[in-house]
Amino acid sequence: MMADMYSRMSSAYQWKCVPLHYKEAELSKGESVCPDRCVSKYLDIHEWMGKKLTELSTQGEELMKRVQQSSGPVWGPESVHPKVRPPLSHVSNKSAPIQCHL
Repeated sequence: MMADMYSRMSSAYQWKCVPLHYKEAELSKGESVCPDRCVSKYLDIHEWMGKKLTELSTQGEELMKRVQQSSGPVWGPESVHPKVRPPLSHVSNKSAPIQCHL
């Protein structure tokens, strides 16, 4: 992860801070300040994104806990539509044989 971040930061630095054509061997004021600003901004946004992702993950976990705590049985006699037959496990008289007439 750190190698990927370094690679992306280096690419951004070269694209934004290193001119294609230069006339002097020494860095100008803007060229010497650019890497510091570029790296600082990159690290700031990287830190902000990490915090935001952690926050969203925590919210998702809390939501899942609330859903699990508040949800009742998925299939039970009280949740059955009147025209839908519940599974046999909900039939009260299990000892009676099932009669099939063809």
